[in-house]
Amino acid sequence: MSLGKKLLLGFLIPVLMLLASGIWSWARFHNLSQSVQALLHENDRSIQAARDMSIALERMDSAILLRISGETATADTLDHAAQAAFEAALDVAVNNVTILAEPAILDSIKASYLEFRTLEEALRSKRDIKTYQSEMMPAFLRVTHSVDRLRRVNQDEMYGEAIHIADEAFRATLPGRILVIAAIIFTLMFAWLLHEHTVKPLNKLLHAVKRWPTTEHFRKPDVHSGDEIEELAESLDIVERTFGGRNKK
Repeated sequence: MSLGKKLLLGFLIPVLMLLASGIWSWARFHNLSQSVQALLHENDRSIQAARDMSIALERMDSAILLRISGETATADTLDHAAQAAFEAALDVAVNNVTILAEPAILDSIKASYLEFRTLEEALRSKRDIKTYQSEMMPAFLRVTHSVDRLRRVNQDEMYGEAIHIADEAFRATLPGRILVIAAIIFTLMFAWLLHEHTVKPLNKLLHAVKRWPTTEHFRKPDVHSGDEIEELAESLDIVERTFGGRNKK
């Protein structure tokens, strides 16, 4: 193999290894990023829906207390807006099911919310704080608890997914790291081979050429590199055998 091909091969292989490492890592991270963004977006929508439902429930509770205190018009306005907000958030959660536990939790929210609203309608004419504490408050806490379960299960899913992502990221970079290590090892081996089969033969040939004028005789060094260096040594030896004897005569 020629010296040029040896050098080209020695530099080309590490470059190809690093290029393959970069392409592999980019492809894995691109796919992972798309999956993560989609999943986190879906979980975040359910978490935000649960927060919106919690806020709406708090406003409904405030409307009940306003009604008990005699602020009927304000209570009705607040209750109507809160009810619309709650039902809109519930629709978002229902249309964004991504976890196996969510359907059962959503059924629980619907049932407890229906109970809460039915009780609120039945007791609307009763402006009694004791009735509120004994009947409305427990119903309010049940629906609030169900909504909180929806939020927690999505937060837990996001946390679990974060751990999974960290593991996937490690595995995604593993082939790249292996290729980088392989490229470093190959480069070190190539440097050693370059020294043994190129630098050392060149030094031997250079030493022989430097001694040539002094000794008036070219002694071919022991060079077996199989490339242009060996050819040059052979050529100089031919020159010595062809013209050396003539010069001495």
